[in-house]
Amino acid sequence: MIAEKFYNEKIPISKESALFLISAIISNTINFKGITTEKDKKMYKWLSKQAKMPKNFVHKMFLHKSKFNKSLKKIIEDDFSDLVLNGKNFGIAQLEIVNAEKFMKDNMTEIRKILGEIKKERAQDLIFLTCIDIEEGFNIFVTIDRETEDLISSTLNIKFVNGTTRRKGIIMRKQITPMIKEKMKI
Repeated sequence: MIAEKFYNEKIPISKESALFLISAIISNTINFKGITTEKDKKMYKWLSKQAKMPKNFVHKMFLHKSKFNKSLKKIIEDDFSDLVLNGKNFGIAQLEIVNAEKFMKDNMTEIRKILGEIKKERAQDLIFLTCIDIEEGFNIFVTIDRETEDLISSTLNIKFVNGTTRRKGIIMRKQITPMIKEKMKI
C-alpha cells in the first residue's frame, strides 16, 4: 500500500526506501512462494527499477531472519496465535526460516517442551507449530497431542509420524486457520 502511494501519486522514492519496500514485499510473500497478489508483483517490478538489489540480497535477508538473538520460547511466543474454535482454546505457532529441516532436527526436543509449556500456561486444548522453509518452499508441522494431530491431518490431508510431518509447498497460518474453522464447523 505504501509503494502504491508512491507509484500512484508519482512521488519520487529514494533507493533506500525502494529497497526497504522491496524487503517488505519479499518478506510478506515469502519471496513470491506464499500468498502473492498481482499488486505485489507490480510494485516489486516498479520498485526494482528504482533501486538495485545487492547480490544475494534475498538470501541474506532470510538468513538474517533465521538467526535468533533471544530464547527459542520467546521466538515461538512472538509469532503465536491464540484462537477459540468450537469452544476449544487453540494455539498456532509459526516460524519462517531457512534450513528448516536442520533447525527442526537440532531443536525438536526443545520445541516439543516449549509447546507443552505454552499449552499449559495458556490453557490450550490444541496446539501446533508450523515451520516454513522460506527458501526451499515447504512446511514442517509439529504437534504434541493426538487430537491436534488428527485435526491437522484431516484438515491438510497430511500424515504425521511421531508428531511431525513435512508438507511440500508453503501454507501460512492465515491460510490454515480458516481451513481449521471450516473443519470444526465454526
